[in-house]
Amino acid sequence: MSLKKNLDIVIYEKMYEEIICGKWEPGQILSPDEFVSRYGVSRTPVVQALKRMLTLDMISVLPAGHFYVPTYTKKQVEDLLEVRGLLERQVILDMERQEQKADLNAMKKLADSCAALNTACEVVKTRKADLEFHRFMVSQAHNQYLSKLYEEIQGQFVVVNYLLAEHTPTQQQVASDDHVKLVKALEQEDYQRACSIIDLHINGARDKILDKMNLSKAYTA
Repeated sequence: MSLKKNLDIVIYEKMYEEIICGKWEPGQILSPDEFVSRYGVSRTPVVQALKRMLTLDMISVLPAGHFYVPTYTKKQVEDLLEVRGLLERQVILDMERQEQKADLNAMKKLADSCAALNTACEVVKTRKADLEFHRFMVSQAHNQYLSKLYEEIQGQFVVVNYLLAEHTPTQQQVASDDHVKLVKALEQEDYQRACSIIDLHINGARDKILDKMNLSKAYTA
């Protein structure tokens, strides 16, 4: 049982990397048999990995049971990023008023690691580190309900961010710099500035995605 569980996770991580590398397409039907052939495994761990992605709202399922990559309108992207911003702002407000202090040392290490990986041109590791920074930050609110909501939002964000937009090392550097600035503001207990940094950070991600969508005739809504 342990081996099977580990294999499910391995396949999930391979699929996850394909998404953050922009290898999937919105609307694409995901055939378990193709993944079985690609990864050289049985069907069961592939289906379990897809179900895990479904739970995280990274993929959707048709009434007939076929998995597919969801598509997003511009309005949906705007709404998604707005909710993400609200959640991350709430994290900062929770940090301000809670007795249990956030682990800012750990946040700083994650921020520095993300920047260093980008400098070293480690694309996949950089993108994973970026997402991990935000996941960890949210966990520091010590609010299990907020963390659960954020997990679903981030699952959808991964899809729109890496399948609908392009990313350059320069753009990633800007994002990494925002992480460093955010940690510094939190260390100084300047929560208003921290909220402003989050707003700029998320609005920048939103604008990057929408700018790319505006260049495509496939997105008109």
